[in-house]
Amino acid sequence: MIVVRPWRISSIVCWIDDNFEQEGVRAQRFDPAGHRLWGDSGVPVSGSGISVTKYDAIPDGAGGFLTAWVILGNTCLFTQRIGPDGQKLWPEEGGIPVADLSSGVADLGIVPAAPGEMIIAWRDSASLIWMTRITGPGLFPWYITAHTPPSGTIGYLEMEPDGIPNKLNTPLSSTQFNCWYHLGLGYYLLGKYQEAASAYKECLKWSNNNDLKVATTDWLYMTYRRLGKKEEAQALLTGIEEDWELVENSSYYNRLLMYKGLKTPDSLLTPGEGTEYEKNLNLATQGYGVGNWYFYNGDLGKALSTYKQVLEGKSWSAFGYIAAEVDLFNHLNVKKE
Repeated sequence: MIVVRPWRISSIVCWIDDNFEQEGVRAQRFDPAGHRLWGDSGVPVSGSGISVTKYDAIPDGAGGFLTAWVILGNTCLFTQRIGPDGQKLWPEEGGIPVADLSSGVADLGIVPAAPGEMIIAWRDSASLIWMTRITGPGLFPWYITAHTPPSGTIGYLEMEPDGIPNKLNTPLSSTQFNCWYHLGLGYYLLGKYQEAASAYKECLKWSNNNDLKVATTDWLYMTYRRLGKKEEAQALLTGIEEDWELVENSSYYNRLLMYKGLKTPDSLLTPGEGTEYEKNLNLATQGYGVGNWYFYNGDLGKALSTYKQVLEGKSWSAFGYIAAEVDLFNHLNVKKE
């Protein structure tokens, strides 16, 4: 069973129905009071009479959700988008076929790429990792690629296609960086700060450009502050220079400059120039850093109001937005200095 939260005021539950006549993935939407909004038994997602072995689902950024599933025998991968009212938004009743999985599937996962878009990744029986980006029904801007290190290679650094192209249209991160970076984020969100610090310190070893360095340093700084290790956090800032030109992680850089006293908290709460998407992302990322800054310095009221300001934005998939949501939910039950 998977729970999807497209909006904070409702939740969607997806599951594999074992009923012979309704076999396949189904979904149900609940309001805050727990009332079913899509009928008594929910809505079919994958179509009836289909045996599903693996599936995943994520919010689509517009009140519905995106999903992918594999049918019995691991023979084919399908996708579908379900709208806020439970209707299928992509034309094929049984889902949009993505790939013939003749090599089998051991694991399957999807992540958001942009509103209404997703990246699907799966591992086959030979432990090869396959990925594709879905921007609409049958639309694949880059198709399936397999990733595996050359035989016998040790310390192989593999550049990984990023979900949203940067201004240079050049991926900056490696598979190794992304694994350690997102592992650290997961531990941080769970409140396991010692484990998060260990992951981010390992991630720094793979941060081979300034964009990656500022992102990793920023999260490690915040982790140290949550652990009450102010001196270790301050030591990280000595390696951050004031004149770096970055490709895509300027929001993390601005947070680090604020920690160094070179920018004010208020200046980071102004979105600045760019598209509406970029402004919302900047507010989520920089706003969470500002909220933490107030919290570290004993102003709980400003910290909470800043987190709430972040959640008023639209960048629901941003890590700063997610972290602000977690902190508010937990009532900031963390170690204060």
